[in-house]
Amino acid sequence: MSVEQFEKSADELHRDLDDLNARLERMRSEAAELVRSHQISNEDADRILKENRIWTEMMNERLVQEQKHNQDVENYLHEDQVEERSLRKSRL
Repeated sequence: MSVEQFEKSADELHRDLDDLNARLERMRSEAAELVRSHQISNEDADRILKENRIWTEMMNERLVQEQKHNQDVENYLHEDQVEERSLRKSRL
């Protein structure tokens, strides 16, 4: 192999190495972007879970209010029935 062929071969190897390094750097960048995307997704998931917990607490509070209201209505109806029976008895 002549010196010129050796230098040409060495230049090709350097270009190939530069191309491989560039590809590796692109792959690293893509991997880093995937990691960032995944972390963003985790942050979004955490936010959604937090919102869901808040929503669940609000719904539980609303359910307790509804149950209290229903109990109040039942108590009122029961008192009304007792009163109505009492009135009927007094009329007899």
